[in-house]
Amino acid sequence: MLPSSNRKWDLPSRTSIGSNTKGRAKSSLLAGRHSKRTNVTSQNRRRTLYETNEFTVEDIGTLPVQLAERLAAMKGSENTAGSITPSGWSYIIFKHDLYVWKQGVVEKQTTNLCHQFPLASTSYHYNINLISILPTDADDNVSIIAVSPDGIVRYWPNFMQQATYFEMKIMEVDENTCCFLAVINPFGCILCTKSSKLFLLQPSSVGMKLNLTYQELRKSVGLFAGLSRRISSFFTSSEDSIAQVKSQILDGYQSSKDNCTFYTMGNNRLFTWRISYDGTEKIVDECDLYQMFANGPAKEILSSFNEKDRSNIHFIEMSKYRSGLLILVHITSTVNMVSYEDGLALFRIILRDDVPYDCSIVSTLQLSENAPKQVSTESSLWTLHVSTGATAEFVFITTRDDVYYLFENRIIPVVNLSRYELILGSGAMNGTLLYITSRGAVNALFPKTTSLFTLASSKTENVLNRPALEKSSKYKGGYSSILNDTGGDMPGILRAAFVEYIENDFDTAERICCDIFPAAIGQVLDNSVVEVSRKLIDEPPSADPRWAHSLTPEGTSTTSVIIIHQLEDKLRIHSQYLQFLSNLNLLNRLSVCNMNDQKISTLRVLCEHAEKICAAVALRSLHIKHPDLIDAVIRLIMQDRDVKSSTILTWQDLFYKDVSMINDVLPYLVNYEMEICQSQLKQPDKIGILVDNISFIITEVLQDALICRKNFEAKYIQDSSYQQLEYIPWTASIGLRGARTTFLRQHDMVVERVFDQDIGSQIKDNLFTRLVDLATLILTGYEDQLNSLRFCPDKETRLKEVLESFEKDRCALIRPLLDGKQTIRAATLAEKFYDFESLVRLCEEDKNKDQLQEYMVQFARQGFPQFVFQWYLNRGEYRKLLELHDSQDANLKNFLRCRPNLSWIHDVKIGAFGDASQTLLDLAEKERDLLTRKETFLSLSKLSLLASSDESNTSELAEKLKATNTELDVINYQRALPDKVIQKLFGNSDAMLPLSISDVIEGFVGEQNEDANEYNFKNALDLLDLHRLSNESYEKLRLYIWSNAILRDKWTELQGSDPLDVAQDTIFFKVIQLGYEQGIAPKDFVPTIDELKGSDLLISGGLSSNPKFQFLIQAVYEYILQAC
Repeated sequence: MLPSSNRKWDLPSRTSIGSNTKGRAKSSLLAGRHSKRTNVTSQNRRRTLYETNEFTVEDIGTLPVQLAERLAAMKGSENTAGSITPSGWSYIIFKHDLYVWKQGVVEKQTTNLCHQFPLASTSYHYNINLISILPTDADDNVSIIAVSPDGIVRYWPNFMQQATYFEMKIMEVDENTCCFLAVINPFGCILCTKSSKLFLLQPSSVGMKLNLTYQELRKSVGLFAGLSRRISSFFTSSEDSIAQVKSQILDGYQSSKDNCTFYTMGNNRLFTWRISYDGTEKIVDECDLYQMFANGPAKEILSSFNEKDRSNIHFIEMSKYRSGLLILVHITSTVNMVSYEDGLALFRIILRDDVPYDCSIVSTLQLSENAPKQVSTESSLWTLHVSTGATAEFVFITTRDDVYYLFENRIIPVVNLSRYELILGSGAMNGTLLYITSRGAVNALFPKTTSLFTLASSKTENVLNRPALEKSSKYKGGYSSILNDTGGDMPGILRAAFVEYIENDFDTAERICCDIFPAAIGQVLDNSVVEVSRKLIDEPPSADPRWAHSLTPEGTSTTSVIIIHQLEDKLRIHSQYLQFLSNLNLLNRLSVCNMNDQKISTLRVLCEHAEKICAAVALRSLHIKHPDLIDAVIRLIMQDRDVKSSTILTWQDLFYKDVSMINDVLPYLVNYEMEICQSQLKQPDKIGILVDNISFIITEVLQDALICRKNFEAKYIQDSSYQQLEYIPWTASIGLRGARTTFLRQHDMVVERVFDQDIGSQIKDNLFTRLVDLATLILTGYEDQLNSLRFCPDKETRLKEVLESFEKDRCALIRPLLDGKQTIRAATLAEKFYDFESLVRLCEEDKNKDQLQEYMVQFARQGFPQFVFQWYLNRGEYRKLLELHDSQDANLKNFLRCRPNLSWIHDVKIGAFGDASQTLLDLAEKERDLLTRKETFLSLSKLSLLASSDESNTSELAEKLKATNTELDVINYQRALPDKVIQKLFGNSDAMLPLSISDVIEGFVGEQNEDANEYNFKNALDLLDLHRLSNESYEKLRLYIWSNAILRDKWTELQGSDPLDVAQDTIFFKVIQLGYEQGIAPKDFVPTIDELKGSDLLISGGLSSNPKFQFLIQAVYEYILQAC
């Protein structure tokens, strides 16, 4: 049952006013009322109904006439409901009619402009939650969307034009499944169904043309979109647990210029959605509300509930609240299969980057204090309103007949209507609650006090509100006495200042700190702060007489004899100690201190102390569930410490006192586990349960510590580069008894010693969960260490070592989940700790290209796209690489810049034909191994060039085509080499290497071509004309070709009386004759006789000076010159 402390205030007896009273033990018509009725002097003056010190209830008007008449004509208020928006627009549903008007607050309204809108015909009753009012450019006008339970949508673009509307049917909606509609500006509305489908409705109107489009929001998340069963299970909801979307959160909640965030709640889970202007949407976070609520701030409140009573916690409403979320929780009890109302709780969720980060309890209220009340079938009608007034935020809760107001951390029952009057609808605007009654009245509740929500509080007020710390009589003499009695002991003086601070003597505390700890005191302050902190968490409780022999004169931080309360006291007083250091400006002066011969940030030490208290509290809570196990481990620890128990103090007392050594329990738990498992090898079930329990204890204890660390860092250490020191958290310590070593041993224990045994499916599933938790602890510790090393300029080598160890352990921790087909769990870890290889493997195994693309977008900044590219490249899976989603084209193009063999294919795919052509041309120029490959590159380059043709740049295109054709012609000439030459050079034509022009010419006219004829020499000359060579190179090669043509014949041995008859059988003459037949004038391609005589080849061959050769060659030249 909920504590009833919130109800300890005087409630006067109930007075009925013109109506019968309800016979139930609840608040009066107005709780705590001091009725001050005012005389109505004017028709338009608001009438005060009731007034107290906390609030005023006033009658601010009546319903429009047609509504009042409709109400009077109806029998009761069945199937009638309404609502009021924060801007004052109000609406009520009567069967298939919707009435809309603008409700004011300042003056009592006597007339209201109200319009009737006909709803679509359906056999189901309309739900007020399926109506949305959309703002327009005009303040006095709105658009309206109404959805029937079976998915018929009507859209009115103008409040003043009831007859103009657009109607459509959402085909994907089943009968009677629509349950909630909420505005999400500027996108439109979100429609939610009982099966938890979400639809985005987007209305539009251009002139007289109306339209409304819709699309279903995909329930894929970053964890693993391909496995829909995980997400669908999150959204599964029954009639009494329907997924909700609250308009107060959606309306204008833009995370950035590019997207908008909204939240859905269902089946005790909270989902954070992000929708972008480019039309994409996704779930960016999900959390278990029950775990956050029941195992967090409400643990003490719900101590009477067991895990099996999870169904008794109902998260029924949520609203935007103080930069976070406020959840209304309805708590019930079940007796003999009947549910009874137990209480309400307001549960605040703190957001960071739009996702849940932390939580706290705002207030609670016991509903059935005197007599149990059975849960009503209308429990879903609880409505939560949060409204911002002039000075603060106000919270109201309404039902069909009750109104509650949150006042100074208390939920106050304000209004309880009569048996014959109900609340038809309600809403909050400008810090005021408005509600419409079934008698046609519109009432308003005006709060008077805002103390709970005043964000600014002075330093002195913070001190006065703190629980008192028992003050030692040693320091009752004031400032001088403190200095004398401490004897110059710096930690003692600091402790004394803290005591004065707690006792509200802020001036003395401040004077001590300023005088004894001046700004230039150095490391003395750090050491003193750490020493006091350690003593606070290790002190024995003064309230427990068994510890009288161990008490110190400075006092103690605990005042309870119950261990769990002692630990909670230590946590509270340590928090006060941190606030003391902050308020006295000592915290920002802290630097480093020495621990275990290593420098460490003093703030980190303070954080560690706080974490260990949280770990001790968690361990003590688990101690109750596992007494034998934890008792045995504690006994081993204390024996190794050589500490003996007594008849007065137990092992537990001794162990939990020394909070600073609470981490000793971790390795001892694993050692104890190994010993027991070794002795029970033939009992796999018992081994499985034991390993599961110990794994659960380890992870639960450490998770509470990590939550504490996160909160501490958010408040005190916001700069990751703090002190530029390597930070190894105690939860990630190494060594024989280090936490990281212990977690790895436990992980190995589960995988290697338990999984291969017959332990049952349930235990095995539990152990997979434990593996995830253990891996999270290990890798989180690595992340903290790596983050600190990244800011240490002289630790590059150390950073590399730790990073390699992290990646190795990360792989080893996730692999068992992959091997065990625990796809979702593996994906969760891989996403959180950027194990990209595991993510790619998972997507490959499921052939899920869409999920791979989502990851590439989600982890773009972490380099996931480049990892995927390299992963495919290393495995030679080029097709998959090139078939990646089009959105990766730019990334892939950059990645392939240094891989031209693939980049040209990608360029063709994306239509970058010009780039593809140039890449292929470059490949052809660099090709040295195969002529066929070079020819292919050139052909594809030409084809790509033609595909990229641009009429505005024809000259450049023609020039590139000419160059490519020239290269192809060179290849054709090489292929035209005589077969014998090819055989000598390459063995066969298929193995030909690409040759240069000079090499091809050599193949035609050189010694390899023993049977060279005039055609070979003509080919060599033609090939020479293809490339643009310098004049010198060109003439040199041309002379070389003609010289070889002359040397093919023995001119000195030619016989005959006619020199022309003799010369016409030479290769030289035949080449000239062939050129002439092809239309080439000899003078244009034959060197001059002087050039020929000066050829080195002819000179070395002795022909240049041979008279007979000179005679014959002179005759030939005379003939060809005359012939031309």
